[in-house]
Amino acid sequence: MRQRLWLHIGHGKTGTSALQSALLAGEGAQAGYFYPSTGRNPDGVHNLLFPLKGDTYNAPQMQALMASVAEIEAHSSGRPVILSSETLCAAPMAKVTALHALFDPFDTRIVYYIRPQVPLVESAFRQFQRARLSPRHTAIRDVAAYFKARQDGFDFEKNLAPWEAVFGTEAISVRLYDRRTCATDICGDFADVVGLPEIAEAGTALPPANASLDVPLTRALMAFKDMETDADKRRAFRSKLEDIAVQTTAAPDRFIGAALARTIRAEYCESNARIAARYLNAQQAGYLAEG
Repeated sequence: MRQRLWLHIGHGKTGTSALQSALLAGEGAQAGYFYPSTGRNPDGVHNLLFPLKGDTYNAPQMQALMASVAEIEAHSSGRPVILSSETLCAAPMAKVTALHALFDPFDTRIVYYIRPQVPLVESAFRQFQRARLSPRHTAIRDVAAYFKARQDGFDFEKNLAPWEAVFGTEAISVRLYDRRTCATDICGDFADVVGLPEIAEAGTALPPANASLDVPLTRALMAFKDMETDADKRRAFRSKLEDIAVQTTAAPDRFIGAALARTIRAEYCESNARIAARYLNAQQAGYLAEG
């Protein structure tokens, strides 16, 4: 029997940070899984191993990937292996094909979390404003413009197409991230998928995650960035806003209005239905269709 390798490929804003923190906290020589350190940043994410830019992996990147395989062979002791990076859901065919060849010695399985696109775009836009602190970054202040520039990235069917073509649908698990399914316990859900309950235990032991900035606080950050170009001062101001977010109840406001929400739902209605037919049960398909 070949050693199992799990690739958690995202999607971003589906509890990925909480899951990666739990995987990092629970890993070790006595753990029931192996979480390679090669290409892993301090937050437990393998984005350094799977860079977003480029249609193919260049020579140094392939060397890093081969070093990760060598680490697995030397230190995993046959345990299931987990690699996690939300950049993988955007990997083009050439990269996915290269990974298939590289991981041929393993029984490779893919786990992809999806989320109704209206709240996904809302959350991604807020994160975009929160993260873009360097004055070098192009400012996109309007959520409709943000969606238009990135709408292909929210198409789950397009994201999965190379993975299905190379690994096959039988190797893929798609999970719906929603408050009515697993959004309140992403670590427990992932633990069920991979058959490793200790991941759920590691998740419950983690301190609460930083509070997200609601719409008023995000607007305050955007206004501050208009006045202040120094990245360090922007970070300091963001930190103060995050402190406020912890101490207050989030406002119900949304950047996405009713008209844009209808546009987003219409954009993905057919592709979501096809994804749901392949991977979700009827109840989950209904949740995804609601947006």
